[in-house]
Amino acid sequence: KPRNMNDFLQGKNDDGFFQKDWWNDLLHEHTYKELDYSGKMVLLLDILTMCSNMGDKSLVFSQSIPTLDLIEFYLSKLPRPGKQGKLWKKGKDWYRLDGRTESSERQKLVERFNEPLNKRVKCTLISTRAGSLGINLHSANRVIIVDGSWNPTYDLQAIYRAWRCMDKQSQFLLTG
Repeated sequence: KPRNMNDFLQGKNDDGFFQKDWWNDLLHEHTYKELDYSGKMVLLLDILTMCSNMGDKSLVFSQSIPTLDLIEFYLSKLPRPGKQGKLWKKGKDWYRLDGRTESSERQKLVERFNEPLNKRVKCTLISTRAGSLGINLHSANRVIIVDGSWNPTYDLQAIYRAWRCMDKQSQFLLTG
C-alpha cells in the first residue's frame, strides 16, 4: 500500500508530469537567478530602495529559508544610494534573523537595528516563525510579508514586531 504520492508514482510512466526539477528545461542555470523572472522580487527591491531613500527601516518576513536566501542574493547586488559603485552589504545595510541565528547574536542584531544613530541599516530579513515572537523591532515602520502564513496568527505576530499602540511614526504593511 503506498504511503505517499512518491511511493504511488514510483516506477510509473507519467510523461514527466511529476518529474523532479521539471523547470530545468525552461530556465538555464546561468539565468535562473535573474531578477526579471520575479515580479514580486522586483517590487520588493523597489520598495526597499524607496524606503532606504526616505530613511525608513523595514522588516521583511518570509516563511521560507530559500526565499530569504534569494532575497539576500538580490540585496547583495543592490546599489547603495549616492555611493557610486557600492553595493548593499549584509551586516551593514541589512540583517538576517532565522532559526539558525544564535540567541546572543539575535539580541545584538535587534539592538543594532533599533539604535537611533544607526542610519545605515535599512532592513532586517526574518523567518516568520523564528522572528515573530519575543523580539521588539520598534525602529522599523515598514513590514513586508513576502509569503503569508496559512495561520494568520504568525503574520499578526510578525506585524506586531514593529507596530506599537502608541507609536508616533507612521506604520506601513505590505503583503505579497
